[in-house]
Amino acid sequence: TDFTRAYTEFAARGPGSSFPDNPESHVRIVADGTSGAIELDGAVTNRVATLQQANADIPATVNTASKTLLTSSLAIAPGAAALTIGASVNSGALAALSAEGALSLANGSVNTQTVNASVADNSAASIVNKSGSGPVVLNGTYSHTGPLVISEGALVFGGHDVPQAVAGGIGGAGQPLRLANKKPES
Repeated sequence: TDFTRAYTEFAARGPGSSFPDNPESHVRIVADGTSGAIELDGAVTNRVATLQQANADIPATVNTASKTLLTSSLAIAPGAAALTIGASVNSGALAALSAEGALSLANGSVNTQTVNASVADNSAASIVNKSGSGPVVLNGTYSHTGPLVISEGALVFGGHDVPQAVAGGIGGAGQPLRLANKKPES
């Protein structure tokens, strides 16, 4: 992930921190804000080219309730605080910006990138690529059907009582896919 491109900067908390629906926008979270989650301006679908958490002190949550966030990259910069997509499990959806495109989950920090939104296809199978040494946890339904590549670090299915099945192939040089908090089958 390129951490040097030109970004539009936003606060890690509201009020008034909201991302526009602009598929060419590179969004970076830098300011603190006051309280509450970051909102999405799109009525149902919100598109941003990339989204990067760069605030070192304030964890950020993007509220995806009843919305779909389409992006090519979610990233946490080295030394930055946690980033959460979706305020609760299965709150909205996350998919690649373009059909048959790629969704990069990059974490260069020791803090966790959490995806509570469901991870889905954008009208066609695409690639999900996990990179960076920091952990990424997927808590929502995982219905994405394309390949899953773990290039570096850990990708963990959070173990909530939601469907999490990998339909495409799994590859890469990162740590194996892990399941957390799974209840034993009876």
